[in-house]
Amino acid sequence: MKARYKYPNKSIVKLNSLQKRGKKELEKKIYDEQYILEEVNCLCGTSRYEVLAERDRYGIKNRTIICTDCGLIRTSPRMSKESYENSIVMSIGKFMWVIQISRNILYGIA
Repeated sequence: MKARYKYPNKSIVKLNSLQKRGKKELEKKIYDEQYILEEVNCLCGTSRYEVLAERDRYGIKNRTIICTDCGLIRTSPRMSKESYENSIVMSIGKFMWVIQISRNILYGIA
């Protein structure tokens, strides 16, 4: 894996102060285990994979893997269903909303 895909906790896109705060809130809830992460096998049933990346474009620790049997690309570990349902309204929803507002301002969309 190339160094740029390893986890340096640094965003490759510029984040404003609200986005940075949302990112910190999300990471803290994962660290404090308020959001539970789970490992699951591939849809094809295997647990074999190779790591493609350890972070997302915002610098959030998020391992992307590819199944060595069928080629499906997925995130693992992933949030449990309950954690995802709780988080989407809170940290992630707020984080993505701020990103959308920033894009609208950037491109002059009303």
